[in-house]
Amino acid sequence: MFPEYLSLFDSESGEYEVRVNFIGRDASIRKMRVRPEDFKKLINPETGMFYEKMCFDDYLAKVLRYIIKPDKRAVEIVAEL
Repeated sequence: MFPEYLSLFDSESGEYEVRVNFIGRDASIRKMRVRPEDFKKLINPETGMFYEKMCFDDYLAKVLRYIIKPDKRAVEIVAEL
């Protein structure tokens, strides 16, 4: 079972922005505002590793990388549908 991006974070307010960039597709999904402690939700509690797959609006995608931009208070999830 893979997490659904839109249900992953509890809050819609926070100091950091999470964006998703889909490689090879002209697709988009809502940006999220999160708190720093929410970033642990990107890690699978069973393996202790970052999720390598995630659902976006019920479409399963392979997560290629997570880009952390501390100076912009942003995280970018790069995924391939």
